[in-house]
Amino acid sequence: MTDFGGHTLLVRVLLLATVYLLIRREYRLAAYVVVTALGALILDPTLKLLVGRLRPIVDVPVAAAPGHSFPAIMPSALS
Repeated sequence: MTDFGGHTLLVRVLLLATVYLLIRREYRLAAYVVVTALGALILDPTLKLLVGRLRPIVDVPVAAAPGHSFPAIMPSALS
């Protein structure tokens, strides 16, 4: 399995983007990136916990993942 799209890579990309924006003196846009990223990192596990949706059971699992499932992960990860 790959870590592409995981929290570590996401944090690194957002950190690089924030530093780039700060170098360009785009303070408001850098603040927006930080606030939306932190919001997504907080909102995603919170919503998973509140919804409590179990992961689907399939005959031949491709991979296993811990925790609850939440079908709308991509929009929050992309914000």
